Amino acid sequence: MVSVPKAITQKTFHDGDIDFDLKVGERVFAHHHLNEFAPIKDGIRMIPYHLLYCKKSGDNIEMLNSWNFMEPIKSKSSSIMKFQKNEPQYAKVVHASKTLKDQGINEGDTVVYVKGMDSEIMVDGKIYYRTLTRHVQAKIEE
Repeated sequence: MVSVPKAITQKTFHDGDIDFDLKVGERVFAHHHLNEFAPIKDGIRMIPYHLLYCKKSGDNIEMLNSWNFMEPIKSKSSSIMKFQKNEPQYAKVVHASKTLKDQGINEGDTVVYVKGMDSEIMVDGKIYYRTLTRHVQAKIEE
């Protein structure tokens, strides 16, 4: 991060989470289609905040916006979901956003999320699957 915005508004964010807390020098990880949205100019890429998934300081990953990192779990059978044509997608929450935590879902919880609303992202050699809070449908009580 070489620069941060001087002003920010609610309209900037499609998911409504505007807890903007980035500092020059922090490492950030962004959307997988970054080259389409933010071409490099003079060796610098201007990245819209809503495309940033997380910031990393040491070993600590802090989620930004309403992005969450998950580890997929092989589908389980569920009597509640039998009416659906497709199997539900299950995942373990590895890094939760503030918006997910506000809904009572934390790291280590198992959730059901909307099929196809996850994408693989690599952060320092570790693969996560990212999804937005709005795509998390339920927390599974074990």
